[in-house]
Amino acid sequence: MDKLIPVTNQIRDALSSARLDLGVDLPQIAVVGGQSVGKSSLLEALVGKAFLPTGAGVVTRRPLILQLLHRSEDNSEWGEFAHLPGQRFENFDDIRLEIVRETDRMCGHEKVISPKPIVLQVTSPRLITLSLVDLPGIARVPVGNQPEDIERQIRQLIMSHISSPGCLILAVAAANADLATADSLALAREVDPSGERTLGVLTKLDLAEHAAAECAAVLEGKVYPLKLGFVGVTCRSFRDVQMSKDIKDQLKEEELFFKNHAIYRGVAQQCGIRHLARQLNWVLLDKICETLPSIRAQALQLVHDVESELQGYGEPLERRSKREQGALLLSLFAKFAGRFGDAVEGKCSSQPLEVPGPMGQLVGRARIDYIFRDVFARTVREFDSFSGLIDEDIRVAIRNATGPRATLFVPEAAFELLVRRQVAKLQGPSLQCADLVFDELQRVLLLSELPEFKRFARLREQVFAVVRDILRRCLEPTLQMIRDLISIEMAYINTSHPDFLGSSGAIRSATSAASPGAACQGEGSHVEASEAVDGRLKEGGRERTSSGGTTNPLQSSGSSAEQLRVESSPATDVARSAPASSIFANFGNPFAFRRTTSAGRASAQQSTPEVMASPMAVPHPGQLGGGNGSSTSSMAPAPTALFSGGGPKLPHVSQSINPAATAPEKRERVEVTIIKNLMDNYLTLVKKNVADSVPKAIMLFLVGGAGVAGIDPSGEVSSLKDAIQSECVTRLYKEDLYDQLLSEGADVQDRRVRCRERLEAMRKVVEVTDHVRDVLDSL
Repeated sequence: MDKLIPVTNQIRDALSSARLDLGVDLPQIAVVGGQSVGKSSLLEALVGKAFLPTGAGVVTRRPLILQLLHRSEDNSEWGEFAHLPGQRFENFDDIRLEIVRETDRMCGHEKVISPKPIVLQVTSPRLITLSLVDLPGIARVPVGNQPEDIERQIRQLIMSHISSPGCLILAVAAANADLATADSLALAREVDPSGERTLGVLTKLDLAEHAAAECAAVLEGKVYPLKLGFVGVTCRSFRDVQMSKDIKDQLKEEELFFKNHAIYRGVAQQCGIRHLARQLNWVLLDKICETLPSIRAQALQLVHDVESELQGYGEPLERRSKREQGALLLSLFAKFAGRFGDAVEGKCSSQPLEVPGPMGQLVGRARIDYIFRDVFARTVREFDSFSGLIDEDIRVAIRNATGPRATLFVPEAAFELLVRRQVAKLQGPSLQCADLVFDELQRVLLLSELPEFKRFARLREQVFAVVRDILRRCLEPTLQMIRDLISIEMAYINTSHPDFLGSSGAIRSATSAASPGAACQGEGSHVEASEAVDGRLKEGGRERTSSGGTTNPLQSSGSSAEQLRVESSPATDVARSAPASSIFANFGNPFAFRRTTSAGRASAQQSTPEVMASPMAVPHPGQLGGGNGSSTSSMAPAPTALFSGGGPKLPHVSQSINPAATAPEKRERVEVTIIKNLMDNYLTLVKKNVADSVPKAIMLFLVGGAGVAGIDPSGEVSSLKDAIQSECVTRLYKEDLYDQLLSEGADVQDRRVRCRERLEAMRKVVEVTDHVRDVLDSL
């Protein structure tokens, strides 16, 4: 089982030599404690030799990775540093001096801290295989020439090691001090609050006779519970160190101390350096068995990645002929085009590190479909048919379309004008949809990058330029096709569409909205609508007398009332003669003048003044220039001036006439409602057409590559992938460009060498982990 620990050391050395990070925490034991708690004596007791520097203040200024290796072939003992490979130190005093020299080389003679470790491997037949990290002792106050932030530096260094979940914490505390003030336990609790990976060590038990009972309670787990428990040890005194007392003798005295002590006799089985070494060995082995499978899996993945990268760098091309270079270019063109097509279709299995964004996101065709379905189509469906359009705009459109004619029914020209205005607003999001797909294809271009492009930077630049040019050339006909689709919808307002609401449905809806309480059956259903038309025949055509009163001009001309009978009115004739193909062909009936019966004629005669108020009515010639100076103008409330001949003078007409200045009549409100009903129904049909046809145009011209069909003599391109490959061959497959396109960057050779080193290191890690199965099978 001890063979597993050297396996971990070999993995750590291989990764350190190649400066690699597996992303997996290799198991290790970190020794944490304050100054003067006996850390150095503890480590020297584990090794059995005095080899650590001693002195005042912070002596350990760099982490010391101590690899203890059991060797039973002979009785020789030696140490070897990783920075001095192959050089054995059999004198442990020389090891102490080398630690001091290496520390000063990195940190200088000042008391600064460095996180770069010193790796020391000690081989001896008397050792239990272990791997520990000796960290600097915790200091509170800077002493001498120590930095002012010495405490922060040491704390940061310790936390960088013990924060790793794979690190076992050996928290060292002195028995002759209050356990509640132990810095090592406080730091361990910050990163391991449950005590799952912390092993406590109480040192100097022989110097704490006055608190032996309390220390025994700690060792039994009654005071500060830890899952791995506490181990009690004794340390060499300062006098023993000065007299160079042999550590072997000290270990024998320690064993007798616990065996013969009245209080510690009951916990002697969990005390002593030998028990601590065995327990550390067991704990470390369990951790190694837990993490080695993941280490092997990570190593295999890195081997695959590094091999792919090295394959991309390839071999130098100095000795290749022009023919071989041309064949290489053709293969790269085909490989890149195929990779681009796979990326568009969502067949890429990996995502280059250069492409920003998290893994697992939509790319290629999936993202394009998302743009079509969840972005563009939803936006078009949710587009308000009356966006930017108010009822007053509809009133103005109706009046402008009517002109000087009588408004017996809603003009179809106003409906078409307003529909075209709203359809034109769909062009913006349609063009934006094409731009979004264009951006996604640019992103797919980065996803399609070949490993060889890291080697041939100039080739990458030229190929990307060709693809971007193709995409731009495809974009322009795509945008033009979208504009044509919108123009097609605006060119012909198909009121004969089978799904279109039509005039009858719009009129019924508007009539029911205008008079919700009226029964919609027979001629009686149009009474309210007719009254809305009659509402126009008000206020106008009244004469003013010299005394300020008004008289009906028709009283002096009874024949005029007879000429304005509804039965023979021109409005009725227009309604009857409306073309059948018009969406408003049957609109004359509900809004025509009411049919005249005998009672209706009398009613018409009684309402003659209101009829004359209509702009359609023509006054009797005798009224104009009457001797009483009356005026029929209703354009200004003030009295009008008279010409010298006695005739009236028209008031000033403004350059801008705004119908919104007057409140809409009932008929106008009904007309607006009808127009809105028809517009909403028709624009719903248009939005469906646009949401369906625009993505098809984008897929054909932009994603499908039809926008660059002219590059092929036959005028046909089966896909954008074929267009890219054909264009690359046409532009770049030229013998005078071979050397330029296939030239390696200045750093490619260095990266190739570095990649080979990494590959060798990772293969060594895999080879080392392969021995684990043999070790476990032999147990």
